[in-house]
Amino acid sequence: MKTETTQIHRIIQELQAGWLAGSGAQFAAAFAPQARFVAFDGATLTGPSEIANRHQRAFDSHLQGTALDLHIEEIRLVAPGVWLAWTKGGITKANGSVVERTNESVQLFVFREQGGLVAIEAFQNTRLRPVTDSQSAEVWRQFDQLWRNRGR
Repeated sequence: MKTETTQIHRIIQELQAGWLAGSGAQFAAAFAPQARFVAFDGATLTGPSEIANRHQRAFDSHLQGTALDLHIEEIRLVAPGVWLAWTKGGITKANGSVVERTNESVQLFVFREQGGLVAIEAFQNTRLRPVTDSQSAEVWRQFDQLWRNRGR
């Protein structure tokens, strides 16, 4: 198990390196051929090609000059050759200064080992914006209303 958790740490470091390099292909390299990637906005991508293409467009525009800062909170073996990893983090400027902590998110990775190699089978990213009181509930309600009315 030590070898696999070392690979998981390395894969997360490689994701961060791909992001910093602004390379969608490098970012997506550790995803399995049929991996599912659920972005913070609910967009769902399948496979390294879709993951790479969407990220490359973002790296070439609104994510240009940013870095991905993830911290592993837990890695748990859940079945032979299958691990869950929980991370927390956000986007920073490439020089390390925090862009906005409103973009802090929590992530869940599913890793699977096959033939001695570990790959990402699934990924879910969720913005950390808990509804804890009536004011935060109202903010969510207003955003949902704005989203429904966009483009009208």
